[in-house]
Amino acid sequence: MLNKSIPAVILLMLANAACADASVGPYVGVGLGGSFRDYDALATSANHTDKRAAAQKIYAGYRITPHWGAEVGYANLGRIENTYAAGTFKGRAEAFYVAGTGRLPLNDRFALTAKLALAYGRTTASRSNAALDELKGNKKNLTLGSIGAEYALTPNLVGSLDLDRYGMVSKKTEASMLSVNLHYHF
Repeated sequence: MLNKSIPAVILLMLANAACADASVGPYVGVGLGGSFRDYDALATSANHTDKRAAAQKIYAGYRITPHWGAEVGYANLGRIENTYAAGTFKGRAEAFYVAGTGRLPLNDRFALTAKLALAYGRTTASRSNAALDELKGNKKNLTLGSIGAEYALTPNLVGSLDLDRYGMVSKKTEASMLSVNLHYHF
């Protein structure tokens, strides 16, 4: 009788250990929010500068420990439409990133997060002129990629609020994103 209950107890212990360690391993996520852009001084003055837009991101990562991990992602930073004395610039901004992640659990459901990222940002133009060419292009950055907070809704489903900084996404444009995210741990 005792021998038959040992496998059941072992399985129960393993299942409990797996639930308790859901913060380790692979995850995928999506985020929705708004992007914020700063434009360095241009040779031409601005009549209207679009500094905010709706933004989205997708990402995947792996937590090596409950405190450290790695993540890759893509952020669509939205459309840009700026009017200057020299003409109108229309386009969009985006960023790709690879990040080391840090996590400070405050209890079993709540944690503070941060990322150190290598980001590749780019701004493309659908309408521009030669005087505004410095608003388009691409740039690589090493940046404090994100600070945020997360809350475990279930052992595998986590909601978070992040402020991501992607650095320069062109010669004259710097971008950040504030997002509400949902990620799933496998």
